[in-house]
Amino acid sequence: MSDEAGPTRMRAATTWEQVVETTFLPLCLLGRLPPTRVQLPEAPAPTGTVPAWWGTCQHMLLTNLWVTWSDAFRQHDWYETVLQGWFVPPVDSLGAAQVWTHTLATCTALLTVRAPCHPATLEALTYVVTRLEASTVFSASLQACQDEPHAARRDIQWAEAAAQMSALPTRVANVYGPQGASAASVLDPYKAWVPLLAVAMVQHLDESNAELIAVLLARLARAGHVTPAFWEAAAPYVLQQSGEAWERIWHGMEERVCETMLLALLHMWQERMECTPYAYPVAKDERAPGTEGRAFLTTDAMRYAYSAYRMLVLVAGAADAPRWSWARLGTATDTATYAPLLCVSVAAWAMEADGIESLAALLRGWSDVRRITRASLAQEEGITTLVLVALRYVRDAPEAVRTHATSPAILRGVAAHMEHHHPAFRRLGMLVAEVLSAASGVERPLRFPDTVWEGRGDGRETCRVLRALYDRDGPLWPSQDVICWEMEKRSTTPPPRAPAPIRKSPVTVALPRRVPPRPLVVDLESEASAPPLPAMHALALDDESDDEVYDEVYDEGDTSLMLDAALRKKAKVPVYIYELVPLLRERDYTANRLALKHAETLIRRKTGWGNEIAEHAVDVAVALASLQDTYDLCAFEERRTRALSALCIAAPGPVVDCLYEQVFSPHYALAQRLSMLRAVAMAAQEMAGLPVVEAVAASRQGAAWATERARAYGSEQLTQDARTRPREVVQSTRIAAPTAPWQVRPTVPFTQAAAQAFLFPLVRRCEAALQHGSRTYAGSDATTSPPVLAAVLHTLCVLCQAGRNAPFFATRIAPDVLLFAERLSSHKDTSVVEAAFALILVVLDAVSEAGSAHLLAREQAPLLVRLQSVAASQLAGHDTVESSAAAVVLRISEMQEQVRQALLSL
Repeated sequence: MSDEAGPTRMRAATTWEQVVETTFLPLCLLGRLPPTRVQLPEAPAPTGTVPAWWGTCQHMLLTNLWVTWSDAFRQHDWYETVLQGWFVPPVDSLGAAQVWTHTLATCTALLTVRAPCHPATLEALTYVVTRLEASTVFSASLQACQDEPHAARRDIQWAEAAAQMSALPTRVANVYGPQGASAASVLDPYKAWVPLLAVAMVQHLDESNAELIAVLLARLARAGHVTPAFWEAAAPYVLQQSGEAWERIWHGMEERVCETMLLALLHMWQERMECTPYAYPVAKDERAPGTEGRAFLTTDAMRYAYSAYRMLVLVAGAADAPRWSWARLGTATDTATYAPLLCVSVAAWAMEADGIESLAALLRGWSDVRRITRASLAQEEGITTLVLVALRYVRDAPEAVRTHATSPAILRGVAAHMEHHHPAFRRLGMLVAEVLSAASGVERPLRFPDTVWEGRGDGRETCRVLRALYDRDGPLWPSQDVICWEMEKRSTTPPPRAPAPIRKSPVTVALPRRVPPRPLVVDLESEASAPPLPAMHALALDDESDDEVYDEVYDEGDTSLMLDAALRKKAKVPVYIYELVPLLRERDYTANRLALKHAETLIRRKTGWGNEIAEHAVDVAVALASLQDTYDLCAFEERRTRALSALCIAAPGPVVDCLYEQVFSPHYALAQRLSMLRAVAMAAQEMAGLPVVEAVAASRQGAAWATERARAYGSEQLTQDARTRPREVVQSTRIAAPTAPWQVRPTVPFTQAAAQAFLFPLVRRCEAALQHGSRTYAGSDATTSPPVLAAVLHTLCVLCQAGRNAPFFATRIAPDVLLFAERLSSHKDTSVVEAAFALILVVLDAVSEAGSAHLLAREQAPLLVRLQSVAASQLAGHDTVESSAAAVVLRISEMQEQVRQALLSL
């Protein structure tokens, strides 16, 4: 048999001898003939390579020959020998490497749901798939491509191999995933396919194959496989390499792909640093006076920072200046939040490329008034660390610093910081202004009083630590040793708490006092001289109103009750807004009942007239929120929620943010927090003209509608029937009776107040609670419990539904909300995950319905890729989560397709 001609066609093999000859003759080209086999006539000598028809023969072997003769091969103990020789031989020659490339292509072609395989074919395919190792597949494909002499053919061959290696885990999951637990042995090895592929790429990386590896990296990044886990596996080997090969990789990829890789690398370091006590200037155990910064300023902390800096220099050292935009830290619309220790690494990496220009770009972002208005405290701490570390690099150029320190933009930024409502935010702005003035070299630099920095609380400790970082003498990196990656162990579960000791009952020394029982027979003659008892009359409760206040019947001649009658005042129906506060705060049944019954009606009647509500809105809101049902009042929760909702409509600016602040305060019960969130959701629905529905029901209803529209994109049948089939409306329950009709219009349209008054404050306060709550005060874990987080997500879902027509919804509101939902989509509680995916789906649906899907997909491509990856990982979860996750994948795919079609039409 010649090398050019193919083997005998499988369909022509009618006898066992023909099958054996057809199967074993090609194996002689690799020298893989089994020793138990007799010598074949005219057997070709080993050539070390395989011809081009090998892949076609593999496909015919599995789909044709194996269907008929697999049992015969098993009887002769040649089943595994043939499959190993044809598909997965040991890679000891170029021919064996070429066989692995053909095997990869054959498995990719057969692993598809649209073409079901014969059971014998599927069994053999499973045998081959379970023996495909990522490192062997990569090294064999790389060796086969490098041996190709024609450059164009080599590029095409490697592009196909890269696409197949990237898609193999997904194809295996599509075929074996529906089989459930029976396919665990096949699916489990492919969970670590991408990390093992990353390790193989880094181990084989050099300047000769950097361009080929760049193609595979770009393919993995577009498919969403370049995640923090990818860099977690590759980091130990990257830190031991030089930067020449990575520079060629960086120049060989597109800008968006480079940005995706860099963001995944930063997220990996963020997750790793958050597990250490060095991530923040004030650690959790540094609450005593004078203990702040003991971990953040140590040599071990700087080793972590230097390791991240070293990896950034190696991987992204060829990025153009200024580099802030690569890390999503350069403009006012960026929402990335990194730990201050990681910001030290990012600042050191960014300032290496044209430090003056990088400093100017960073100061423009720091002084942007829009960023100051929308940023959270964690983001402000991060950008403050960036500015201080950047100023360390330009200490020798005070003239350049003076040019920026006296610019109008910097002065506006300092003024915006000073006008911020959060004291810690103001102090961070004052710290930057003071350090910037000192670094400019002026004769009389700006200096605030020492009382601003001394003491505890309101960001004082953080400012002192960051100033110590800036003022520290010597180089930024005291040691240039990277961390020992293998010795680091990340704890994912907290240590078990010791059981609390059981308190014994107190010991008493007094004997119980015995009270004699009442006599059954009473002598009435001895009480004849006693004064007559006052007459007792029944109260005539002829109406059902609970507004009337009745006095107890007593004898006018009895002087013992005169003082009580003088001190007792009748509760009156409130007429002014300020009269509600004392009634709500009073510990009296009648006062609380009157205030709750008339609060909503009074607030609605006063809306739009004068400044009475604006002056007392916050006091009334706090009083309503802190009210407890001590006296078991009728319709307590409904009346309180409706009153808070009316208050939110009358004065959305101060009231809504006040309620958000109370929700994440540790002084409230769960029912009170949920009541406040329900009130905000009801107010948003009423202001937007939507029917007032419970937040959870409205969120699920919106997710159901969005899921139906997403399925219409993925299914042709649903697309044809979408206009004729009525929508399935999720059954919802109203919180109480329909809302009273408005006598006047709301003072502010909801589209105008949606972003600044409703959406952004809730997102920022919840992020602050998640990051700082557990290490600020005791009992703060209740503010971020799963019921609260799920209620916050459902409330955001309602707010996004009502505010989908708000200005800049797709470009400003949607990215922030999606980034917040992405953070909570990996929560351990199923209700939180369900609410997060419902929020993601509603936001994406609102953007798509508004015709702005291409804008979001083009500007937030890495975010959508991460969301798609997270949604794909939830497809095997709870039924509700699985439905929403599938709809998210379909909706993002639709948006990406729109961008692709727009690019193709250019």
